[in-house]
Parts: sequence; C-alpha cells; structure tokens
Amino acid sequence: MDDKKQTNQGGKFPVTVTISDLVPVPGDRVTPEKVKASDLADLITNLEKAVVEMAIEGGYINPNEVLDEVELSLVSIGEGSNILGMLGSPRVGAPVDKLLQSIANSDFTTIPVRSHLYIKAIFRQAVKRRWKVKLESDQLIGSREAVISEYNPVPELKARTAKGGTNIYGKLMRIGSVNPSASVKLDDGANVSVEMTRQMVKDLEARHRLYDRVGFEGLATWSLKDWKIIEFRADRIIPLSTSDAKISDMFNALAESAEGRWDDVDAVEFVNRMRRR
Repeated sequence: MDDKKQTNQGGKFPVTVTISDLVPVPGDRVTPEKVKASDLADLITNLEKAVVEMAIEGGYINPNEVLDEVELSLVSIGEGSNILGMLGSPRVGAPVDKLLQSIANSDFTTIPVRSHLYIKAIFRQAVKRRWKVKLESDQLIGSREAVISEYNPVPELKARTAKGGTNIYGKLMRIGSVNPSASVKLDDGANVSVEMTRQMVKDLEARHRLYDRVGFEGLATWSLKDWKIIEFRADRIIPLSTSDAKISDMFNALAESAEGRWDDVDAVEFVNRMRRR
C-alpha cells in the first residue's frame, strides 16, 4: 500500500513516515513487529508536538484549542510494513511544509525553539535505534521529503539571542507605574520596552520627560536574527549633556537666563535666519 496516495479526507492531507534500517541488512528490516510500541509512540508524539508548535507560532492554531483538536493522526500501518500513514488537519498544512523544508535543508533557524527540540528528540531516537526516518507530505503547498538519521543530523539548538550592557537613546513615549517600565522610540525608529525600578519611574515623572529625549544604561537582549533589541533592563537614567539637547531648547534656556532681554526673539526662527546667512 502506498500511503502517499491516500484520498483527501475532509480537507486533510497525507503525511508519510517511513522508518528503515540506517544500513540495510538482509532479513532484518524495520517492521512494526520489531519496533517497541513506546518507541513508535514517542516518534509520533514528538512529530505532532513539533507541528503544533509551528502552527501556534504561525497563528494557525489558538493555543487554547490545542488540547481539544486533532492536528496529526495515525490512520494506517501496513501489515509487515515500516510505513506509517498519517493525516494532517488543513490548518497545519503550511507548518508541516515549513517544518519538512527546514529538516530537508538542515536549517532550523526559522522554526520555533520547541519544534527544534522535538525534532532533535526524534534524531536522538533514530541514532539510538540505528534508524533512517523519512518524512513526506503531498499536499497543495507542494511535496517535501526530509530525512532524519545519523547521516542526516539535527544540529544542537544555537543561541538565538545575545545579552550585554549598552546605552540606548530615544523619545520617551510612555511611562508605566503599575509595572515599572517605559516605552522608548529609539533613534532608528524601533520601539523598545524598558524595564526599570519604581524610583526611576518617579524620577522620569518628576522631570516631566514624557515625549522628551532620554537615555538609559542597562542590559540589552538582542535577537541574533536581525540584531534588534527585544528586551532592555535599565540600571540608571543617563543625564543628557548639552550636546544631546535641541538647539532651540538651548536658546530657550538662554532666554530665561537673560531675564527678558530675549523675550521678542523666537529661538527657532533666529536659528533658521542664522543658517541662511
């Protein structure tokens, strides 16, 4: 029986899992009678969990529905066969396609960490049992074939973030006092949530810094994919020097110290006029 030729049932698509000996030995084929039920259950469970995590991250599945819906089901095991016939629900079609493509290309940087770990568990099982596990999907998105074995390894999970001390500067957009934090629009346009102490929040509020330029020193977490800051914990507020201030603000400060001698001077207009000379 060719499990890839199963008819489409209610919009579901076939997924084939073929388990074979890593090094074929005459008369020693991997068959259901020679595979522990627990090994088979572990393989299917890890595959299902990897797919579900892909679907959750892609927005195809609501996490609250995961316990109630069947996304990947075992529908057949041919007698004396090493081929498992499975059906996937319509909403995991794209995630399955992406997962198999990642395995085929040995590129796991674009899939969720949990999916990577579940596929890594299948790899460890394949190495232990000397298996070659082939995964195939024949659906509208396209055909994918991926192999997991000692000769087709799943790499260790690499760090996807980096941490380090740094300074950030930008426009203070929001201050939160319930959960001490602030939202800062950095100079490059990115928005960063800044975790801080309650005292720092009070200091910012007392200085009326909302929508003003601010600076923080602290610990940043960057995404290694694009080196964007995804988390920032502030250790202190950086007092901005006059070089960080707007020219117009500086002239306004001078006007105050001049005790009225600059009352009729518009700082911005004055600067613009000076530039045109």
